[in-house]
Amino acid sequence: MTSTHAVTRFCLLGTFVFFLVAGAAAQELPTPSQPLHAGTATYVVTIAMGGQEMQMDVTHTIEDVDEGWRVTETAEGPMGTATDVEVLHHETLTPVSRTVTQGAMSIELAFSDSTVEGTITMQGDEQPVDVHLGGPIFSDGAAANLVLAALPLSNGYRAEYATLDLMQQQRKMMEVEVTGIDTTTVPAGSFETFRAEVSAVDGGHGGTTLWIDTETRLVVKAVATVPQLNGATLTSELHASSRLEE
Repeated sequence: MTSTHAVTRFCLLGTFVFFLVAGAAAQELPTPSQPLHAGTATYVVTIAMGGQEMQMDVTHTIEDVDEGWRVTETAEGPMGTATDVEVLHHETLTPVSRTVTQGAMSIELAFSDSTVEGTITMQGDEQPVDVHLGGPIFSDGAAANLVLAALPLSNGYRAEYATLDLMQQQRKMMEVEVTGIDTTTVPAGSFETFRAEVSAVDGGHGGTTLWIDTETRLVVKAVATVPQLNGATLTSELHASSRLEE
């Protein structure tokens, strides 16, 4: 899905990161236990900050294409439309490419196991991106929560993985831990869910709680605290999904 990660990412996209060097040693990623599933899901994202609230409508589409799983996230809100398209390897769910467009800004990225290269264009000014990751990473884009939901989750499951922190200009270690099983009610219905806590290994500020349907692995709810938005709270709830109509 995209949910909270979507708004966070779009807030970070104005950061120009042209050459990053990761100091951490490469680490193997956890292995997904199941593939993604083609389909469409819609979410309502509520941003609470300074006593005010703003809502965004987010659509998430997954397609099985020759290059891998293509995940398209479209966010509609007061600031206009933002689109984030990622392609993931079929087996590992690691990123192959990413294209982001929002107003006069666009990003084109291509990933390998240790690097990401591409361009950032802002107001017609094009800048190169050359990021050395030091090892494979999971997505921090449209597919971020989908990848975590595909891991072999169970009560008490915990895993560490690497992603890219644009603000800190370095490869960042994250951890996901299933801390319980809940009954979660959202506009799409009531679900038995894994409650998964996502946080930085180094204990940095911010964090996300995901509620993931134990049967379909849909992310039905997400709540995140975003330091880049002055500690705003982002809540995403599933409104509808084609998976639920099968």
